[in-house]
Amino acid sequence: DDDIYDVIILEYHLRAPEGLQVLAQRLRERFPDALIIFFKIWHPFYVRRKDSRQNFFEWVTETVGENIPLQSDLIHEAMLQTKEEDWTYVQQPQCDSAWTYVQQPQCDSAIEEAATAVGGYIYELPKNASPRMAIIHHSHWFAKDFHHLSERGHALVANGISKLINQYGSRSDRLGTWSGGDSCQSWFTDGNVEVSYEGNIQVAQFGDGKHALEVYMGEGGNLQVMNPFDTVRTLYLTYMAMGPAPSLYPTTKVILMNEDSQNLGVDMDLDPTSYVPDGHRVHVAKVTKVGSVPPGRTIVNLRPLQDTELHFRLTGISLTSDFGFDYVLYGNQ
Repeated sequence: DDDIYDVIILEYHLRAPEGLQVLAQRLRERFPDALIIFFKIWHPFYVRRKDSRQNFFEWVTETVGENIPLQSDLIHEAMLQTKEEDWTYVQQPQCDSAWTYVQQPQCDSAIEEAATAVGGYIYELPKNASPRMAIIHHSHWFAKDFHHLSERGHALVANGISKLINQYGSRSDRLGTWSGGDSCQSWFTDGNVEVSYEGNIQVAQFGDGKHALEVYMGEGGNLQVMNPFDTVRTLYLTYMAMGPAPSLYPTTKVILMNEDSQNLGVDMDLDPTSYVPDGHRVHVAKVTKVGSVPPGRTIVNLRPLQDTELHFRLTGISLTSDFGFDYVLYGNQ
């Protein structure tokens, strides 16, 4: 793909410490003149009660009722009944307010470091200094699910990002490299698995048109992964995960071997749990760095370690050059 992108927008606020800088550096290497914008967003889920540790959604469910849209007058009236001094935006948990934002100092610093490393810019969704007033005045920015942006929210963000593009964006025909080449495969959307596999493993469809290689208890199964390059590449596996714990997927052991079944020094457990800071339930694809594979064929042995409600679901593999970081990335289901 030789397409050239002049503007790249990255929205990985909650997962910024888990590989954002690596992603940004690789994009900068490929697109040396692109305007890279990092989007920092907040959600009503970030607001919690200090006394009970309930997030805002849980408080609404208990205080106002279930399945109440965020823009409901009932929620607005309930918030107005609280006192301003009961709400504050703090970073230290020992503060005495009844309400506070869930703080993401590591996420913020990771975004700032990534932006600095690649000469990028940060756009932050405006946030009132008071969590109480943020909910009262800005609930219309969010959809009924308390999480995604509404049409008005998207318009606000689009306007802010457009200003950055008009000020700093420029047209370029320069195209860099991917550090010698990558090889990636995903069968999540079409079920077309091009890697060879054997054992207690098969292609399965789940959800609405999603696909995975399901690995079953017992001996598990093997994948034969081909590194087509002349030099070592780093192997990443993409698999389904749930959060918060406990996940309905099993912890699964992965071992890398050569064609003679000799261990290549990688023996690790894949954790199918998504550790979501704000505590709401998620079902996502998780990408984990497994280890280095030499040129040619490598056998990837997968063996579930737990008998759980759902089978281990592998949705893709990637072979890529590496900047030396060890990290895990997350993507939406």
